[in-house]
Amino acid sequence: NIPKSVFDQTSEFTVTYSVGQADNKIVSYHFANMESVIGMAHPANTNQTLNFDAQSGKQLTLADLFQPNSNYLTTIAQLSSQQLTTKLGTQDGEDFFIKEGTEPKEQSFQNFLVTPDGLQIIFDPATVAADFAGTQIVTIPWHDLSNILTSQYK
Repeated sequence: NIPKSVFDQTSEFTVTYSVGQADNKIVSYHFANMESVIGMAHPANTNQTLNFDAQSGKQLTLADLFQPNSNYLTTIAQLSSQQLTTKLGTQDGEDFFIKEGTEPKEQSFQNFLVTPDGLQIIFDPATVAADFAGTQIVTIPWHDLSNILTSQYK
């Protein structure tokens, strides 16, 4: 019982990328993915980031950027939450989305990008705001993190 018009449609998968930083310390990439499959109400957007130590080629985790026992997740959670609250407000339940999406755990900040301006955190749609608000990005300036960064990546 599928209408013939559906068979004339096509699915689509598009990836765009940007470079956050590329120097002798770190190389970082952001991939924005858009998937539209026949029958979907709207496209699905996701993000992926990759950060590498330029000397060793090792893929970096968020923990690699910070001093051990520095409680960096709590710091990033607080700073991200503050920026998102300023940007999105607290009406219509946005504060619930923000609180849940910025919990101080690795999974909340899995998409991070090292940039010259600061640490970018990229949140997929529906993680810190309603799905229709799209991808949300915050940039935490390096000076706000300077006391907990490892000396290797300062």
